[in-house]
Amino acid sequence: MRVGFSKHKQAADGHDPTVYPLSPMIEKSFGNRREVFVRNPQPELLLGSPAAVVAAIRELNLQNRYRAAVMTFAGSDLVPNAFNSGCKAARRAVAAAIELFLELGFAGVPRANRLPHIVGTHTHVPGQLEINLLVLHAIRNAKGQVRSVNIHPPTRGSEKDFEAFEDLLNLHFGWADPRCPSRAARIKLPDYLHKEVAEAERHGVAFDTSQPKLFLAQSLLRLGNEPAADFEAGLSSVLEACGYVRLKKSSSSLIVGPEAGTVRDTVVLRGRYIDGAGPAEDEEIAERKVEMGTAPKRFLAAWHKRAAYNRATFGDDTWDLIAPDIHSVVERPNLTLPACHHNTYTPVNSPGGTQSARSRKSKKKKKRTEVVTLATRLNAALGQLHSRMKAGLDLSRFDAAPLIAFTATKEIDDGTETDGRIPPGCGADRTDQRAYA
Repeated sequence: MRVGFSKHKQAADGHDPTVYPLSPMIEKSFGNRREVFVRNPQPELLLGSPAAVVAAIRELNLQNRYRAAVMTFAGSDLVPNAFNSGCKAARRAVAAAIELFLELGFAGVPRANRLPHIVGTHTHVPGQLEINLLVLHAIRNAKGQVRSVNIHPPTRGSEKDFEAFEDLLNLHFGWADPRCPSRAARIKLPDYLHKEVAEAERHGVAFDTSQPKLFLAQSLLRLGNEPAADFEAGLSSVLEACGYVRLKKSSSSLIVGPEAGTVRDTVVLRGRYIDGAGPAEDEEIAERKVEMGTAPKRFLAAWHKRAAYNRATFGDDTWDLIAPDIHSVVERPNLTLPACHHNTYTPVNSPGGTQSARSRKSKKKKKRTEVVTLATRLNAALGQLHSRMKAGLDLSRFDAAPLIAFTATKEIDDGTETDGRIPPGCGADRTDQRAYA
């Protein structure tokens, strides 16, 4: 398992960041093509209220309003079909991962001072489970004022904190270690290229040199499956076909691109075929296992560092610094997830003809899920209407009052009602990155 963060943090007019993680259909591009894909199984909302998150984002007067992260599991970690069908061990492990992620991200911040968030799943890619998390880029301080907080600033210190988080869970559950030398990528491309090529591969799309970056990426990923001795010759051939040259070489990277191009035209290549490390040695693997054993200690050190900063900066030195009990969380997480994917529920009637408790629970959950999904779509529609109005389009014939009334209050997972608003005082505030340096 590994965790990654999205670069998107802002919410432009009409933009609903909850649509991508939860929508049953999504528009994607690869190359010059843009297509709408149906996610099957459709995403599952595990925690939170999309309506409350969207309302809070629109109230925040901050430059950066949210952070999105994704936990990606290898096929050997958790089987998506088993997770969707209600495997208790898999659901409990995911609940533990979510809980520890939130505890590290908001270390030392009382839960009452945290703003709304949502957590959902993607299981439509065969053999791959993804957990998508969307949290607000802010918290309430000890005085109840909303202040900007970045749970993952661009520092090496924060990267190490979340590496400790990954190591802790991978060590406990025996999940795949993304930093084990035996799993190190032979050729590693920028994430955006890797994702676009992966999507194209799933749909049988091959790129040509009219799209040099994508052609390069697709060709090199295929070369990465070849022996190291053949890679160098293959790389030279691909670069020549693209009209690219080797611009800069370091011990761990190679920058390629057109000789007279700009920085935007270049591609940074990494991986064991680039740095010359070759196949993983037994000693490297043994050293990595020793490092993995220190994960609990490193995780707690990261938590205390972050918690102390948050307590001093936002808590007026009054917040308790009680670290999470790691062993307790991984064995018995406090978070409760739905029993299984809502599409797997099957109504069952008792012999007497009355609905069983399972059937009633199934229908109630299905109805609640439908409400949340509809609320997400309505929020997106309202955002688009807002953008059109600002653009000066004539919407006099459109009565949005019923939609606004519908999305004003939504039932959330714990059965309570919320209007999705946050208290006054959401003024702009700096995001201090010194905390996790």
